[in-house]
Amino acid sequence: MSRILNIRKYNSLNEDLIREYNLHRGSGAKELICYVPFRMMYFAFNGEVIACCHNRSHILGVYPKQSIKKIWFGSKIKKLRKYIKNNDLDYGCYVCKDQIMSKNFAAAKSKMYDHYPIPKNKYPSVMEFELDNTCNLECIMCTGLFCSLIRKNLENKELVKSPYDSKFVNQLTKFIPYLEEAKFYGGEPFLIKIYYDIWEKMIEINPSIKFMIQTNGTVLNDKIKNILNKGFFNINISIDSVNKENYELIRKNADFDRVMENIKYFHEYCKDRNTFFSIIPTPIRQNWQDLPGLINFCNNLQVPVYFNTLIYPYKNALWNLAPEKLTEIYDYLSKTQLPENTENEKQNKIVFTDFLNQIIAWKNENIIKFKDKDKNLIALNEKLNEAKNIFISNLNIRLSKDLKNNKEKVSQKLNFYENLVNSKVNNLLPVEFQYIIYFELNKLKMDDMLKVLENNKFDNIIENTMSTFQELENNNYYL
Repeated sequence: MSRILNIRKYNSLNEDLIREYNLHRGSGAKELICYVPFRMMYFAFNGEVIACCHNRSHILGVYPKQSIKKIWFGSKIKKLRKYIKNNDLDYGCYVCKDQIMSKNFAAAKSKMYDHYPIPKNKYPSVMEFELDNTCNLECIMCTGLFCSLIRKNLENKELVKSPYDSKFVNQLTKFIPYLEEAKFYGGEPFLIKIYYDIWEKMIEINPSIKFMIQTNGTVLNDKIKNILNKGFFNINISIDSVNKENYELIRKNADFDRVMENIKYFHEYCKDRNTFFSIIPTPIRQNWQDLPGLINFCNNLQVPVYFNTLIYPYKNALWNLAPEKLTEIYDYLSKTQLPENTENEKQNKIVFTDFLNQIIAWKNENIIKFKDKDKNLIALNEKLNEAKNIFISNLNIRLSKDLKNNKEKVSQKLNFYENLVNSKVNNLLPVEFQYIIYFELNKLKMDDMLKVLENNKFDNIIENTMSTFQELENNNYYL
């Protein structure tokens, strides 16, 4: 295989589409399609620092290997900024790209950061924290990556120790004076100890920071009330149905009645503090019929609703359903009559309408995949080749560094790894299975990938991938 990778120009979005997208941006058209990498840092699990939660494939740095300052001013985030300046969302920003191309503009996370100016001091205006996956629920659409109980009870894996520590909190002190907003996710944020340390530090240094908590709404005690009363906290509550039975089916371990009581408290708190309160459901196979009732619930409270987009697990997602099922969902939901008497109701209707646009886009994509298998196979082979190229490129970069750019040794080692993977994968059918294997490999951190290749654990990757592929095949899912 040639070591020369395809070098392409920027794959810029269509200008007409960008103009239409700009019409849906609350503060009007902008110079850039997204301001996230210019304004924000996202601290994810395992010390990984990324641009936002929808772009996890391109790691900007890893704490504590690199300091916060080194990551923010580093080469990887500069590369992402260059892509964005060219209206190219192919550097990992595929979720927003899909939403914009599907005209599901309300769901695009990119426009959430339009109102922040690019800081003249060159420090981020926003930080988002996903430091620990401690959680008290086992939601059916969640995974062990985001939930400690699922990781322990369902996946039978050891709990992951968070690398974030007091030194991390101390490094934040240089950034805190410039922050306008800080957002916290989990797990369940109110169960994560280090968050309280960060909140106290931020309130001490810059009490004007607007905090945002993405909570499941199940936990409320004096400790939480005390920290809330010290600062200005915006509250987003993840709730997927106002049908008690279905809610408790989806949010395993949660008590619907208790959550409803907690929602009242959080809602009143936000009104008293003049902060933001919203409901954020995740539309999945188990709750799409409940969405109209959920929007009516939000309208009655006069609070906004925003929909998450679930990509994985496949068995809960909507995007990979057969066209006939997506048509059924659309037909059912499109009959919903929503009020438009207030600005909040109008906005919630826009969110719902954009979600319907997304369903139609998924349906049309899957019709093409179903009807034209030959073209789909060509497209899938292109995706497979791209995944292989990424695999080789990442290995080449790491080996060049480890072997101090000794071209002969790098080439030998690269050949060894490439032949090892090819011998295991190339004869496997169908092509979808090969693609998923490379996809899973490329998700691994480089140290973990080398361990897999060096310690003859590659068969484990194939075995785990087989179960994922079997799930896809048995349920007529689409890639």
